[in-house]
Amino acid sequence: GSRWIVDFKTSSHEGGELEEFLDRERLRHAAQLERYAAVLALREPDRPIRLGLYFPLHAGWREWAAGEIVAG
Repeated sequence: GSRWIVDFKTSSHEGGELEEFLDRERLRHAAQLERYAAVLALREPDRPIRLGLYFPLHAGWREWAAGEIVAG
């Protein structure tokens, strides 16, 4: 029953520390996805919204619930 908003990112990352890179990208793009969620929530205020970032070049994935506090 959740509405998903998934943003595909083609960012490349070379070197180590892929998990840290993905975490930084989540912080970087969180506000953008939260804005999308706010617009959709106007249409379906009772439906839960989940947000995701997918990095196909790295098979990387980050997800969270809309409105969840993103720690830096």
